[in-house]
Amino acid sequence: MNTIAQRNNVLVAALLSIAAAASAQPGYVITDLETLGGEYTFVAAINNTGQAVGRSNNLEGESRAVLWDNGEISELRGLPNDVASAATAISDAGHVAGWFETPDGVHPFLWKDGELTEIDVLPGSIRSEAKGVNDHGQVVGEAQMEGGLHRAFVWENGKLEELPTLPGGISTYALAINNSSQIVGWVFSTDVGRDRAVLWEEGRIRNLGTLPGGESWGSRALAISQSGLITGWSWNRDSKVRAFLWDDGVFQDLGTLGGDDSYGEGVNAAGQVVGHADVEPYDKGPGAAFVYRANVMDNLNEYLHPCSVMNLLHGGRGINDNGEIVGIGYVEHYGVRRTRAFLLTPFSCDDILEVKSRCGKNGRLSATLSTSLPAGASLTLMNNFWGCKPVVIDGKGRAKVKWDVHPDIHAVCVAECWGLCGPSLECP
Repeated sequence: MNTIAQRNNVLVAALLSIAAAASAQPGYVITDLETLGGEYTFVAAINNTGQAVGRSNNLEGESRAVLWDNGEISELRGLPNDVASAATAISDAGHVAGWFETPDGVHPFLWKDGELTEIDVLPGSIRSEAKGVNDHGQVVGEAQMEGGLHRAFVWENGKLEELPTLPGGISTYALAINNSSQIVGWVFSTDVGRDRAVLWEEGRIRNLGTLPGGESWGSRALAISQSGLITGWSWNRDSKVRAFLWDDGVFQDLGTLGGDDSYGEGVNAAGQVVGHADVEPYDKGPGAAFVYRANVMDNLNEYLHPCSVMNLLHGGRGINDNGEIVGIGYVEHYGVRRTRAFLLTPFSCDDILEVKSRCGKNGRLSATLSTSLPAGASLTLMNNFWGCKPVVIDGKGRAKVKWDVHPDIHAVCVAECWGLCGPSLECP
């Protein structure tokens, strides 16, 4: 047997040896979110209908606020894009909050039903950004004031209010709001000389505190779910920064991926958290995106495969109640790293029913994938050393693909389910 065939036999045996385990594991379809023609995208949030928002460079290199819906990108129309714009939040009703920049400054906006509303700014502000929005059209954000301090605000139906602060608070920041009008953010207080995660509810502010032992350092709340669960980051007693989950007064340290620090950035109603974490002590590298669920923090890069469109998943930015995750990653081409937004769509590898392959004439190999997935779902089939083929599931739960191959031993596998392969076969 030739060297290539021997190598393929080893690969096929290794893949098939883990097929049983792979069939039971959860999987993700990884999507590199489309751009406006430029090279960079940044995603900020995802709602429960799967719509995501952020910003993208266009062909001229200008940064524009965008909406991704069913995998298609569109620029938010009506914004005075003299300089730049960004979308920072989206509600389940499709209301979008963000900011746009003109020569006279940065202004917050609400984009609702295709129409733009420019939000008023606090007196004395020199830069104002909207950060969160709910289904009622309430918008929260922060304004940078003359002198460099910040003030948190809430806006609704043309009425702008500055949010209250803590004793000794000199800068306040509001980051997110849910449909119960609960608002989260943080306050820098001279009383403690540090940041404090806070919750605003019914016009009152609550100091959420820190993880045990982190009182002399600080904490920040960055996201809140519709069920009132909060995530962010806090120092702990070991002088490390850790992602936390806050539930009705109880802080939970979510740990790390083996490094020193972690940061929670998105949370859903089930308490699943996404964010960024170091992977080694004193990590100087880019770190990794994580999802925390069932009391375990998973490195999302473990779901990358040889056919993945992303080279590194750096940080999770949002997770909806369906478990769909958006975040920031990197794509490398010829040694050049570009920042790109990604979408992870969960599915069960148990939905893969069968992978069948057949050797055809004239060096053709065909494969048929049978699943219980809905029409339109996308996966990737991998033929060991002969490359990867993206497929879209049809109305019968199937997908077909062909390769031009040389005589060899072949095994067609589902790339998203490591080791889930059809029988190996030798094509003449």
